[in-house]
Amino acid sequence: MQEMTEEYFSIKRRCLKLEECPSLSSLNKDKDFDVLRKKIPDIISKLDKVLLEDAKLKGKNNADSKRELDFMLLENSRLKDSLSEAGEKVSHHRKLVRKPESAVEDLHVEASIYEDVYGSFVREFVNQIQCAKEEATLEHSIRREEASASKIALEDSCVESYMEEEYCAIMYKEALKEAGEKLVELKINVSERERALGSEIAEKGILKEKIHSLECLVKEKENDLATVREKLEIVCQHVNNLQSQVDQQAVVIQDQSQELGVASSRDLEKTKGYAMEISELRQKLGLARKNMKITEKERMKSELKLSSTQAEQKLLQDQIVSTVLSLAKWSQDFECLVAEKTKKTNYRLKSMQSQLNDLIEEVDELKIRESMYKQQMEKKTCDLQKAETEVSFYCSSIFNRSQNASLNPIFTMTCNRVDLLGDEIDSLLDLCQKIYIALDHYSPILKHYPGIMEILKLVQRELRRDSKRLSVF
Repeated sequence: MQEMTEEYFSIKRRCLKLEECPSLSSLNKDKDFDVLRKKIPDIISKLDKVLLEDAKLKGKNNADSKRELDFMLLENSRLKDSLSEAGEKVSHHRKLVRKPESAVEDLHVEASIYEDVYGSFVREFVNQIQCAKEEATLEHSIRREEASASKIALEDSCVESYMEEEYCAIMYKEALKEAGEKLVELKINVSERERALGSEIAEKGILKEKIHSLECLVKEKENDLATVREKLEIVCQHVNNLQSQVDQQAVVIQDQSQELGVASSRDLEKTKGYAMEISELRQKLGLARKNMKITEKERMKSELKLSSTQAEQKLLQDQIVSTVLSLAKWSQDFECLVAEKTKKTNYRLKSMQSQLNDLIEEVDELKIRESMYKQQMEKKTCDLQKAETEVSFYCSSIFNRSQNASLNPIFTMTCNRVDLLGDEIDSLLDLCQKIYIALDHYSPILKHYPGIMEILKLVQRELRRDSKRLSVF
């Protein structure tokens, strides 16, 4: 847009220059217009590049946000898988812990059943022995009573009773041995079962520790999951913010593209207007060329007319050249004097500060004199203009009526009058130059007084005009 505005102002400047200078060639205009037409597609391509860059930025932002979302989703799925695996491990360990617990309970039940069975068996066996002993004692007592009847029967009964007692003692000993062996076996089985239970209890403790560690890991994983969820929420919020920013940027880009389209359409309309203006300017140039041809024809005619008057003008030019040379010499001498005086005045500047008040009064007087001289100059210029009109009138009458000899004295009178006026003009010009030089000499001091500087400028203009008039004559 900046380049387009600069081009617009450059075109406007060129149009203004063409309006001010209608004598320029149409070829340059055509070249400038072709350059402008070539620059228009470059501007359009630049606008397209800007739109493509905005689209690329939007695509990049969307791709980055999608990558972040995919990465977070992968992490989330990985954490979910790890949690599921940890849960399966915990359930498996719990099952393993439950199995030895159930086995220990079964062993306790079996041990209690074995203890009850063996205890009841031993009790029954002891009761049987006691019953047999009681029966034997009863029989022995009965047989003693019967043996009192007869000695032989007593001896027989004693032998039988002794034999029965020995037999019972042997039976009792064997039963006690069997019961002791069975008790030893039961104790061994119980100790083995106790050892197995101890190992199972130790394994159960190890499993409990593993379960506790797994529970800690599960808690840590849950905490990690909570942090990951928080991060996911933050990322989702960030993604939503990015999406809103992307939408806002898309809206801004659309607005900018619309503004650029409107600006480009405006610039195209302006270029069309400039093309119309250029065509109008070309038409004006054609008319100006026609007018120039007409003026050239008139100029040729005027040159033919002026060729007759050039001889008289040469004489006047010679006189003016001589006067100008004398003035140039005088100005050189005066410049030398002024240079010397300026050197002196540079040394006197410090002392002149105390004399400023007196100089101000002198400047006021000079202002009054200058106004008087100005009024006199205005009067003299009016007189000169009148004299010029009279001279031109008389000269025309002389050239038109050159055969009439009675007008020669009038012509000589007018020439004398013109010479007198020229002398007065020279004297007045000398006075004005002296005044200007005197005021210009004190120009560093008079800069503080703007009215005097304006008067100096007016005097300089009048002197230039007079010098131009003299150069024309």
